[in-house]
Amino acid sequence: MGLLSNIVDLLPRLFLTRQGFCLVKTVKNDAGALVRVMQIGGAYQSATYVGSRRFEPVFSYFRGFDLAFDYCDERSRLLMIGGGGFAWPKHVLSSDVQVNSLDVVEFDPVITRVARSCFYLGEAERLMPGVLRVYDCDGRHFIKSSQENSYDCVVLDAFSGSRPVASLATVECAFELRKILAPSGAVLANVVSAEEGSDISFLRDFAASLGAVFSNVYAELCEQDEFAVEDNYILVATDSSYIPDDALVFDADTFGTPVRDGDLKLTGTPGDINAGHPASGGKLI
Repeated sequence: MGLLSNIVDLLPRLFLTRQGFCLVKTVKNDAGALVRVMQIGGAYQSATYVGSRRFEPVFSYFRGFDLAFDYCDERSRLLMIGGGGFAWPKHVLSSDVQVNSLDVVEFDPVITRVARSCFYLGEAERLMPGVLRVYDCDGRHFIKSSQENSYDCVVLDAFSGSRPVASLATVECAFELRKILAPSGAVLANVVSAEEGSDISFLRDFAASLGAVFSNVYAELCEQDEFAVEDNYILVATDSSYIPDDALVFDADTFGTPVRDGDLKLTGTPGDINAGHPASGGKLI
């Protein structure tokens, strides 16, 4: 019975989400390890190892989010916008870090159910009972409605298909984020390049939006992943004086053009739909 259960667990499954059909299937990486992927619109949106490594992030940028703990003590209050396969929340819940709370906002409740049933989120939640709280709502609205000084760090990993959620990259959103942060806290965002790594214009523009509000803005280039077609950067904004030695620090010469809410209305940029997360550049298949 155990062998049959394992075989069934590896079979592909199809779910209907707000972004269309989501295919969950199991593949092998170059090392031969089994990796379960969440595929929406032809892109890998999230992934998890199968078996003993199930709480270990497949993609390096999730480990990059651990920079958050440089800006907050244990028993910290964390907010993540964009759940997807909940890779980083699983990593946090299975680690030795004793966080006080981890709130995750995922726009699509179907994606959350897929994470619990196929990506081991339910098991991870039981490791730290009561720590993880999931909200099925719009990420920008959640930020706006949160009270001052609610969080020590905010992590942004929200995409609409293969595009980042632009409404989270505006100057106005940066002000809202600083309001809900502790004074020495930080905002961390996963930002993906374009044109196979040659185009980082969105990274520079997002940095400029954050730089209009926060004292320090820098980026860390993540390790290249096996499934990647683009580069992933962890963009960090903080009023703290701490900046890692190897950071790519933004200044007046390297900032792009700040994004404003009004610009999005004029250009018709997609709004805050944070169900998709093109992991490590979103491998297209």
